[in-house]
Amino acid sequence: MENVYRQGFTNIYSMINSIAGKEIAQKLDPQLAENRKETAIFNETKRIARRGVEIFDLKNKNEFVKRLHDMTAEKFELVDVDGLKIEVSKMEILDIYNSIKNDLIKERYYNAFGKDQIDIMISNLTANEMRLADMMQRSVKSYKDVLNDRNIEITGRDMGVIENYWPSSSESTPDFYDDIKMQSETPSAMKQRSISSKVIPIPKNAWIRC
Repeated sequence: MENVYRQGFTNIYSMINSIAGKEIAQKLDPQLAENRKETAIFNETKRIARRGVEIFDLKNKNEFVKRLHDMTAEKFELVDVDGLKIEVSKMEILDIYNSIKNDLIKERYYNAFGKDQIDIMISNLTANEMRLADMMQRSVKSYKDVLNDRNIEITGRDMGVIENYWPSSSESTPDFYDDIKMQSETPSAMKQRSISSKVIPIPKNAWIRC
């Protein structure tokens, strides 16, 4: 009868609750974890939007969304060392701006596109756009403890100190936690840099990074 009772539940929380109690069920239920994750993302998105309104001295969030759309529509040309041309918007330039604060990712960009060209790209940003990017990076860095706990759970390794961490993408994208580790200051991370710095970075819309 007990097994039939458990099989009759419609969600994992109820099943775990019947076996191990409410406290364990709340900790292990993936639906609750997903809901908490979605709630945290929603709240952080609202906070960033509020700060964006303040940074650009706008009237409301709708004007901020329009500003982001305008930044996405404004295009620039970036040429890699092989002569391949790619089109980037100001939102991708925000991504580059944050990325090159980390020495490893900066080296990737300089190797792929040349320092002068990257400097020219960054010069297209206004002071307020840079403030927005800085605020986005602070948001990402606020997740550091969560990412570290998850990295220890998955790999058994501490991420170490990460200077100016910002998520990155490349033509040879490593595992998410491997990328974090390569950007850290651990001895093993430093050994990997001479190889990983040759990877060609791919700018992405900065909004999806945070």
